[in-house]
Amino acid sequence: MRAVTPQPSTADCTSASPCFWTDEAKQSNDFNGTGNNLNSDSNSAYGTVMSAVASCPKKQGCSTTLANGGTATSAPGSISTTVSTSTGKTTVTQIESIDFGPPLVGPTNPNDCSGVTSPHLTYENLSNGGDKGSDRSQTITINTTNFEGYRHEVCLETSMPFTQVLIAWDGTRSLAPADKVGNVFLGLLPDCSTSPPQPMQVSCSKNPGILQRLNVGDTDPVHTIVAAIPPGFDMRIGN
Repeated sequence: MRAVTPQPSTADCTSASPCFWTDEAKQSNDFNGTGNNLNSDSNSAYGTVMSAVASCPKKQGCSTTLANGGTATSAPGSISTTVSTSTGKTTVTQIESIDFGPPLVGPTNPNDCSGVTSPHLTYENLSNGGDKGSDRSQTITINTTNFEGYRHEVCLETSMPFTQVLIAWDGTRSLAPADKVGNVFLGLLPDCSTSPPQPMQVSCSKNPGILQRLNVGDTDPVHTIVAAIPPGFDMRIGN
């Protein structure tokens, strides 16, 4: 089901001035008569999913920005995410959303991603084109309004195997293959290699990793983390 919010009288819908709308589900009778209301089941989880779509033309890059805040005056834990896609051989559609699907770290194995959890998720995907954008890399910039317990880490879920960083209880780090959870791989992203390469770094031309960690202090109002995703990787990210 696709729903479009109406434009207010003075400005577009924004996180600061949202468009409020409701829905009503009925038996299919063109809303004639009375009653026939459909009730929600008791097992579903409900929330708001925001999404943004951009066309990436052949031999051109594209980007989208999506936010539920992510500024110094926003609610703790809110985010602003920008996805930038490189050039590629075919035209593709870039899709970005916030809070898509279940949490990455759940009660089944709370040690996934070294136990790092997040109040929000981001989801990115490339579609269309003969190769589905498999030759395009992506850069994900996430601004998160500070909240108690924030960790400057990125938990990645993808269908492709990759190298993760494990954080022990005493803070020591080690590299290991990402955990296989069902049909996906899950783990924290290590840092991208510099010149000369340092220990605990990976080549982000082949393995997802962290390019930058900015505003890392406990009192910084907004934290920024930049992830590099090589070609061929689909993803859901928790930060």
